[in-house]
Amino acid sequence: WARGGAGFLRSFAARTTAAARESRLLVPGAVLWASATVGAVAYGNATALLLAFGLLGPVCVSALWFERTWSRDDALHFSHYASLLILPVAAAGVVQAALLPVPKYAPRVLGTLANPNILAIALEMLLPWAMAMLYHVWSRAGRTMLAVALAAGWVLLYATGSRSGLLAGFVGVAVFLLAMSERRALTVLLGLAALLLVGLAVAHEAVLEALKPFIPRLQTFTLEMRNRAALWGMAWDEIAKQPVVGRGLFSFPLYVTKAAYRGVPHSHSLYLSLWLETGLPGLLAFLWLVGRLAFSAIRSLKGSPLRPYLAGGLALLASLLVHGVTDMPVENPQTLVLLAPTLAALSVALGPRRPRHDGAPGGMV
Repeated sequence: WARGGAGFLRSFAARTTAAARESRLLVPGAVLWASATVGAVAYGNATALLLAFGLLGPVCVSALWFERTWSRDDALHFSHYASLLILPVAAAGVVQAALLPVPKYAPRVLGTLANPNILAIALEMLLPWAMAMLYHVWSRAGRTMLAVALAAGWVLLYATGSRSGLLAGFVGVAVFLLAMSERRALTVLLGLAALLLVGLAVAHEAVLEALKPFIPRLQTFTLEMRNRAALWGMAWDEIAKQPVVGRGLFSFPLYVTKAAYRGVPHSHSLYLSLWLETGLPGLLAFLWLVGRLAFSAIRSLKGSPLRPYLAGGLALLASLLVHGVTDMPVENPQTLVLLAPTLAALSVALGPRRPRHDGAPGGMV
């Protein structure tokens, strides 16, 4: 029994080590989950512990399962299906705005995700795949469908009234064009940005007046930035007390110190929320995961047959990181569920981190 147990442990350790080498998601995902779990236990937060096992755990496991079992064709099919989701999401948003308006958010579009900001985040995760698929779909009907999906997605993104979402979406487009070396389109985009900056420097009042109809909820910008600053301050005050160990998922409302912000689910910052709720190891693990995928995609762009797909993945990661400055795009269950196959598909598109032992082509060993 002792020899058998020792052999099992050696075999398990060898397999775990091999899986950690071959997977881009396993180690950072495990650290993130462990950090969320340890924090919940340390602070006696039963709800956060339940969420760690019932929400974050299944998301991490499913991402690893997709990464291990999918082929590159599966990853490409996922991007196709994800881009097609834009049209039903847009239709649901229009129907809900017309038949089931929510006075709190009117006239912003909610779609089926209950919150306009969550809908904006979901669109940021779908639109890059539609841009990528334009380079892979050659039939007229298919390209027309993708063009319609892109147009509908951008209209719906604007209708959410999410300023962070629009900024993140434009950054994603710029990253996509840069990754695809689309010099002409990128030159036009950067030229318009430069023209806007010059206009603001020369005649900022006139330019701002002209832009007012196109900037969602401009009248509430100053107030909401004050609210964001207050939420960031409360999160940082608690982080400073214990910067290493997190408090557990969705624990931010427990540390809100001002009555006006009771019930706010998170600090409206990806980085502060992860730090507060999963601790410093959890924040670093998430940044490690995103950075590993991003740098691998950048190195693989040249000569890759899936370059548009990799560019779409880079655009998606850039959008999430930009939106994360003023919101928490990866804590909501709706976007977490979408994030798992998205990260896995991008990892699969990059190819295995080392050759398969059996010499067979395809996805992860």
